[in-house]
Amino acid sequence: MLDEDAVIMSEAITNFATVNKHLPRSKPGTYFSMGASSLGWNGGAAFGAKLASKDKLIVSLTGDGSYVFSNPTPVHWMSRKYEVPFLTVIFNNEQWNAPKFSTLGVHPNGIAKQSDEFFTYFTPSSDLAKVAEAAGGAYAVTVSDPNVLTEVLAEAVNVVNNGRSAVVDVRVTGR
Repeated sequence: MLDEDAVIMSEAITNFATVNKHLPRSKPGTYFSMGASSLGWNGGAAFGAKLASKDKLIVSLTGDGSYVFSNPTPVHWMSRKYEVPFLTVIFNNEQWNAPKFSTLGVHPNGIAKQSDEFFTYFTPSSDLAKVAEAAGGAYAVTVSDPNVLTEVLAEAVNVVNNGRSAVVDVRVTGR
């Protein structure tokens, strides 16, 4: 679905290996990932990448936690105001999986593991795509059925290519 000139901004954290396996990039300048240990880089990075490359499709790949940390309300408001459209795909496992994995790495048999309580779950889950729709008029879709994902992503790319940002909130398993 993406041509070789599409620019990927990846903050997929716990889905990093899967993304890189299925979305190989060989052309220089078409794949970027955060270079530090902070979360929330994706929104501003995608906005800046689109400003720098108006003629290219910019795709931001992010987890649900890092999407929230990106401060999506002003990001998508600016996207609309300054006509800087990009596609955001959220890998939404309804939790902060990275802290959960860190806890298990340090305490593999600890109380959190025994009780399956990491205090990282987002339940009930927010409709994250609607934040972008409300703040910036973005095309907003939440997908739970993998059978419709290709069609939804194709429409989202079309929307972005026609000048409007799009956010696809993809519900993935992660517990």
